[in-house]
Amino acid sequence: MRTFVDWFADRRDEYVASMLELVRIPSTSPDESRAADWVVDYVTARGFEARREDRHPDTLRHPLANPNLFPELPDAERQNLRVDCGGSGGPSDRILFSAHLDVVPATASFIEAFSPRVEGNHLVGRGAADTKGNIVMLAAALDFLDDRKIPRRSVEMDLVIEEEVGGNGALSSCLWGRQAAGAVVLEPTDLTVYTGHRGVVLGTIELRGPSSHVGGSHGLLVDVVGPLIGMLNADQRDLQAIAGAHPSFAGCESPIQVSVSKLAGGHWFGSRPESIRLDVTLGVLPWEMPTAAAERFCGALRARLDAAFPDLDVRLDFSGMRNGGYLGDHREAALAREITPDETDPQAAAVGRTWNVSCDARLYHSLLQIPTVIFGAGSLTEAHGAGEKLNLAQWEQGIIRLVDFLGCSA
Repeated sequence: MRTFVDWFADRRDEYVASMLELVRIPSTSPDESRAADWVVDYVTARGFEARREDRHPDTLRHPLANPNLFPELPDAERQNLRVDCGGSGGPSDRILFSAHLDVVPATASFIEAFSPRVEGNHLVGRGAADTKGNIVMLAAALDFLDDRKIPRRSVEMDLVIEEEVGGNGALSSCLWGRQAAGAVVLEPTDLTVYTGHRGVVLGTIELRGPSSHVGGSHGLLVDVVGPLIGMLNADQRDLQAIAGAHPSFAGCESPIQVSVSKLAGGHWFGSRPESIRLDVTLGVLPWEMPTAAAERFCGALRARLDAAFPDLDVRLDFSGMRNGGYLGDHREAALAREITPDETDPQAAAVGRTWNVSCDARLYHSLLQIPTVIFGAGSLTEAHGAGEKLNLAQWEQGIIRLVDFLGCSA
């Protein structure tokens, strides 16, 4: 009987070609349906059952819903894809895999984002790492087990929309209900298994003041930007010290972040700006509620700005996307050990590892109350960036890890 390596060698090019096809689809929200169409054909060819699922009618008014650009679209146009992949077990043994179909947009420096290519041992293209490559990775693992007629666990896929803009797709899925022994959210983790993640709040800081010609005496808002960035960096250091003391963040260089994602201001050459706006990503400790974190942050920042710049008009709005985090317990740690049975760090094996970004996993954990971990090929260093790419050698190792995890016998 041929080994996996022999089996895969004959099929590797086919799987890489499939990833190229999927990455070529520009499935930024709200245009995930084209990727869903492709996946339907891909999984039904394997004998899996695919069903489109309308957005749950309670999604947008749920307390965990996030504001986004598409509330006016009807539920029937905001569909997830639910795939039953069969298997020898029932709900008590089923593993629910979740992956998002949406990707972040291309950028001016990555205009070829949706013209993917293979460069050496990497596949380059938007979504290759985050997280379309992981969809094909799971399919390859199931193909091997089924082709070799190895009994395997029952598997269901949730292929959801809107992860990058807040997670309402996964929220809808959880509201419809799922039954499983555990959930694996596929994300670019470099094959590390995470048992929790930090939260996030998105907001804006707007500074307003008098403007003038550059030769005039007013309009020195730009002088405030440097000290403001310093205040945000101090907030980040404080949060990192708190998070870093938790054992599940052990070894993480940047467990939580406070970062400026966009800075804009001014209206005319030769004039000093009358307003400057900063878009800010506020990391939230996984045990803190996003609303409380935003209120604490805004109160402290306003007090410092008022003390340093009493004549400044400061406007803070942190009512944007709000994702909570979660910390796994012994159940998540046990599921992680099934995927990584050779964990050599006793502390990580006991308490698990917490991811330093946010994703849909919190929803499966909190609403379905099943053990939920985060795992996948690809690196955060590559995701969302210009030249996003997936290391194909790591991706192949991910297939093997899933074969070992899902197979009921060798």
